[in-house]
Amino acid sequence: MATSGDGFGRWTVRWLALVGVLLVVLGTFGWWLSTRVLEADGFADVATKASQREEVRDYIADQATLRLARTSNFVSAARPVVADAVSAAIETPPVRAAIFDFVQRAHHQVFQARGARRVDVNSQEAAVTVRSALQTINPSLSKKLPANVLDATTTVSQSSTVDLLFRASRWVEDLYIPVFLAGVALLIVVMVKARDRVHAIRIVGVALAVAGALLAGVGAATPAFANAAGTNEPLRGGAVAAFIEVLVGRLVGAGVAFLVFGILLALAPGHDGGDLRDRVTRVRAWFAEKRSRPRWRFVGGLALMVLAAAALTIPGSLFHSLLVLVALLVLYVGIVVCLRASGLLVTDHSIAKLHKRQIAGVFVAMIVAALFTGTVAVGLVAGNTEDARANPSNQGCNGYIELCAQPLNQIVWPASHNAMSSAAYNFLGAEHTVTIPEQLNAGGRFFMLDAYYGYDDNGLVRTNLAGGVNRDKLRSERGDAAVHELDRLGALTGVADTSGKKQDVYFCHDLCELGAVPAEQIFQDLDSFLTRNLTDVVVIDVEDYIQPKDLKRALVDSGLWDRVWRPDPKQYGWPSLYDMVVPHGSNTEKPRRLVVMSEKHAGEQPWLLGTYDVAQETPFTFTSIPQFNCNVNRGGNDKGFFIVNHWLRPNGPPDPVEAAKVNSGKVLTARLQQCIAQRQQLPNALAVDFTAIGDLNRTVNRFNAAIARRSGVTPIISKVVSQLRSRADITDAELTELNGLHRLPKISDAAARKLLGPMADAIPSPRALPEFADPCPPGTRARTAAETAAARRAAKAAGSSTTTKKRAPTSTTAPRAQGCVPE
Repeated sequence: MATSGDGFGRWTVRWLALVGVLLVVLGTFGWWLSTRVLEADGFADVATKASQREEVRDYIADQATLRLARTSNFVSAARPVVADAVSAAIETPPVRAAIFDFVQRAHHQVFQARGARRVDVNSQEAAVTVRSALQTINPSLSKKLPANVLDATTTVSQSSTVDLLFRASRWVEDLYIPVFLAGVALLIVVMVKARDRVHAIRIVGVALAVAGALLAGVGAATPAFANAAGTNEPLRGGAVAAFIEVLVGRLVGAGVAFLVFGILLALAPGHDGGDLRDRVTRVRAWFAEKRSRPRWRFVGGLALMVLAAAALTIPGSLFHSLLVLVALLVLYVGIVVCLRASGLLVTDHSIAKLHKRQIAGVFVAMIVAALFTGTVAVGLVAGNTEDARANPSNQGCNGYIELCAQPLNQIVWPASHNAMSSAAYNFLGAEHTVTIPEQLNAGGRFFMLDAYYGYDDNGLVRTNLAGGVNRDKLRSERGDAAVHELDRLGALTGVADTSGKKQDVYFCHDLCELGAVPAEQIFQDLDSFLTRNLTDVVVIDVEDYIQPKDLKRALVDSGLWDRVWRPDPKQYGWPSLYDMVVPHGSNTEKPRRLVVMSEKHAGEQPWLLGTYDVAQETPFTFTSIPQFNCNVNRGGNDKGFFIVNHWLRPNGPPDPVEAAKVNSGKVLTARLQQCIAQRQQLPNALAVDFTAIGDLNRTVNRFNAAIARRSGVTPIISKVVSQLRSRADITDAELTELNGLHRLPKISDAAARKLLGPMADAIPSPRALPEFADPCPPGTRARTAAETAAARRAAKAAGSSTTTKKRAPTSTTAPRAQGCVPE
C-alpha cells in the first residue's frame, strides 16, 4: 500500500481535499460567469444560441405579434400565421447576426455589471434587420413588424437573481484563474503528502464527484424551470427554461466533467494498486469462463443482435455511445498511468477493496447534491417569477372599498364580449389580444363565453354540435335546413364525430376549428385568480351549446365548482359584493364568488341563472359608431340587470384599430348616458371587444364613482375613515392601511349628477350601507371629541406609544375602530 510515514493523517486529508475542491468549484464558477455573462461576446453568444431554440423563438414571435395585433387588423385576424412567419424569420442567418450584434453592443446597457443595475434597451436597430429577413418570407408583414420585436429576449434574461450575481462579481475576472489553480495545487499536495495515498486519491475523487453533481444538478433541474417560470403569459416558462439551459451549459458541462473524473479517480487505485496488466488478464479470464457456458453464449448472441439492430436503425447514436465508452476507458487508463508514473500508486494487492456500502454512499451523496442544487435553482427561478395580481392587498371589493356596499346590479361591470376569442389563444378573427387572466388582472370581471362540444383531432379541435345538443332547440334557433346541413357535413367539418360520445367542453366562437380553448383551462385560470384575490367577484355569461351537466363537469374538474354562487330562492334581489366576499355559514373558507349565467338552458339547474330571466340587453349588430342605440332586445325591459353590448361588426374580422375609437372614453360615456336616458335604468355590464385597447376600465370606474356618490356610499366611507384616523389608540400599521385604502376616483356631486342624468336622483341607498356607517360594533358607540381628547391625554401621561402592535384590521371593508365605548 502506498504510504508515507510522516504525511497528512486521514482527517487532515479529508478537510484539505474539501477545501481544494471548493476552490476548484469557485474557480470554475468564476470562469463560467466571466465567459458567459460578464463578457459581451460570451453573453451575446448565449443570447443568440438561445434565440434559435424553438421555445424562445415561439415566445418572441408570440409577444411581438400580440403587440402588433393591437394595431393591425391583419395580424389580429390571422395571428398564428404571422407568428409562424416571425418565428421562421428569427432562424435566418441575417437575424442571428443581428441578435448577436444587438446583444453585444447593448450588453453594458442591459447588464451593467460594474454599475450593478439594468436599464431598458431599444431594439429598433435589430428589428430593422428582422424586417429585412421577413421581406423574403412575407413582404407585407415585414412592413408592419413593430420596432420592439426583440423586447422579449431582454425580459427573458433579466431577473433580480442575475442582479445579485453581478453585484458580487467585481473580483471574478481577476481571481477565478488563481483560485482554480490554487485548488488544483492543494489537491495534488494532499495526494502527495498523505500517509495513506490510496485513501487520499479516493477521497479527492469522491469530493470531485460530489462537487460535479452539485454543478450538474442545475442541468438536471432544467425541465422544472418551465413550470417554475411559467405564468399566465403563454410560452414564457418554456422560453425561460431554454434560455437558462443555454446560459448554464458550460457550467453544467464542467460539473459533468468533475463527476466523471472524480469517479474514475476514486476507482483508479483498486485493490491491486492500479496494475493494468493484471486487470486485463483478469478480464480476459472472466470472458473465457463465461464463453464456456451456454447461457452466457446465448446472452452474448442477443447482445450482438441488439448492436446490429442499433447499427442499422440508429447508427449515429450507436457510434456516439461507443465513442463515449471508449473515451471513458482511455481516460481511466490515462489516470492510472499518470498515478503510477508519479509514484502515487505501486503494485500492491494488499490494498483494501471498496465495500458496496461505500460505493452506495458515494452515489447517494451525488444524488443528494444534485437534488439540492436543482431545488435551489428552481427556487431561485420561481422566486423571480410572479403572476400578475389584480388586488395584491385585497382592499375593498373588486378593487374598491365603495363597491362593497353595492348590490351586483348597482355597479357597472367591465365586460369582455367573447372573452375567449383572443389572438393570445390563436383564434382566427380574434376579438381580443390578451388572455383571460390578463383581462382579469386589468380589471375585467364580466366574461361572455361560448361553450361547445368538441374534440382534439391531431391538434385541431373539431366542433361537435350533435353530441348532447337539444336538436329541437337547435332547429328552432337555426331552422330545419341548418340542422340537415349540419348532419350532412358531420357537424360542420365533414369528418366530425356526431355520435355524442366525444363531448369535451371547449370555449369557441361559431366553429372550434377557428379557435378553441378547453373550458377546464379557463376555469382553472378563474379559480387561480379568485384564490389570489380574496375579495373579488366574477360573472360569466355562457352562450351554452352544451348541457348543464357537462358545464358542471368542467367546473368540478377545474376545482371551480365550490366557488359557484347559488341564489337563495327566499332572498329578493341581488346580494351586495360584501355579502359575496365575506364568509357566511358553511362557506367560511371559500365564499361563492362566481356567478354563472346561461343563455340557452335557463332554469334547468338551481345554480345556473338564466341570462335573460334576470337581465335585459341592447342590440349588438352595429356597423358604425353612429348606429349605436339602446333599443330593447333580449330580456325585454323589466329585468334588474342591464347589459350594454358595445362593439362593431363591419365587413371583415374585428378591427383593433377601430376598437381604439369605439372603446374611447368619450364614446363609452356617450353610450352609457344614451342608455340611461332611453331605458331609465343603470347599465350594469359594459361589454366590448379588445378590452386591452381604449378606456373601458377608466370609464367604468368613473360611473361607479358617480353611483357611489349619489347612493350615499362615498360620504359614509369618507366619514368612517375620518373617524378612524382620529382615534386616540390608532397604530401606525392601522393608519398606513387607512391611507392605502383603494378608493374610486373622486367626483363632485355636480359632476355625478351630470354623468348619471335622469338616474342621479333615483339611485337607492344600498341595504348593506348601515354596516359601513358606524365604525363601532353593535352595543357600542364612537367616542365623542371630548372623550377622544381625554383618552389621548391619558395615553400621553401614561407614556404609552401610538405604535403599539395590535392586530391589523380586516381590509375587506372599512376597518372597525378600536376607540369605541359601551352605549
